[in-house]
Amino acid sequence: MTKLRALGLMLRSVPIKRGLVFTWAGVALVVAATTMATAQTYTDLYNFGTNPGDPASPTYTGMIAQGRDGNLYSTAPYGGANNDGAVFRITPTGTLTVVHSFDGTDGANPWAGLTMGTDGNFYGVTFVGGKFGYGTIYKITPEGSLTTLYSFTNGADAAAGAAQPIQGLDGNFYGVADGPGLYTNGVVYKITPSGVFTILHSFDGPHGSHPDAPLVQGSNGDFYGTTYWGGTNGYGTIFRISPSGNFEVLFNFVQFDQNPEGPMIQGSDGAFYGTTTEFDNGGIVFRITDPGGLTVLYDFSAGTPYGGLVQINPLPALMGCTSPRLSLSKRTSPAAPARSALAAAMRKALTSMSLPRIRLAIVPRAPACA
Repeated sequence: MTKLRALGLMLRSVPIKRGLVFTWAGVALVVAATTMATAQTYTDLYNFGTNPGDPASPTYTGMIAQGRDGNLYSTAPYGGANNDGAVFRITPTGTLTVVHSFDGTDGANPWAGLTMGTDGNFYGVTFVGGKFGYGTIYKITPEGSLTTLYSFTNGADAAAGAAQPIQGLDGNFYGVADGPGLYTNGVVYKITPSGVFTILHSFDGPHGSHPDAPLVQGSNGDFYGTTYWGGTNGYGTIFRISPSGNFEVLFNFVQFDQNPEGPMIQGSDGAFYGTTTEFDNGGIVFRITDPGGLTVLYDFSAGTPYGGLVQINPLPALMGCTSPRLSLSKRTSPAAPARSALAAAMRKALTSMSLPRIRLAIVPRAPACA
């Protein structure tokens, strides 16, 4: 059986015992330290700031991509040779290498992490910098050769935001930019591997505002995403958009279940799973079908699940992280564990994690790394 492990990044490298790794399996929410039946363990691979010029403060969304060489690639918005952020590579055993240091002219503050394309190169965005100062979309080889594909102008094309583009089945890349855009609320865009940029949709507020999370392509070929604000209630939306730009809002969030920030995933059952942050004060784990409705699977009263989810086994097993506070569920439901049992599990399994804000990456573990 192939061994898998979950890898993640944290905003801080100093252990202050905040946050937890959790799984949701339909009947219990547990931390992945000593309480899981699968006996998961937590290991520090690398402490950012160990060496001069290290990447610093990896944060949302910070997606981790596994290269064809088996190593992990991502970004940090600060640090590097110029303190403008860096692309880095880390081996499964914890050896970190700075692949590229941004200098402002080629972008700065790459919050988003990376997507590996079918060509073996990586694609990402910078939050600021570039030709006009409003961020870039770039391609970078595993060896560190960087090509700027597009520089945002802060006009109708918006500004880069914090979500890396994903590659569609047609070979093009699709992403979201936070703002302003035509209606000052952000856009959905398509960009070809050669850099031809097209706006597919401009958010107007009532149909969503400020898309923060990367898109996910469904098995039907359409893309699904979220907006942090906007919609009929003002608390964010879930939307579907086709590769040609046909757009529909699927769900409008309400107060206390609000502000989706982490990326969604499509489960093996065809449904989509995600989290919300409740404006940094809790959050939920949710399931939504298309067509259909949204179901709240779990509700945190604090301890915010910024990073989204990964599927670790055949559903309903999901894994994610919360940051920075822990407490009990606000909502009672047949799927929620007993409050006393959950509290005991949380107290028992607090680890030295510190402000985890990034989606975990599930990667094969080679026998040599076992």
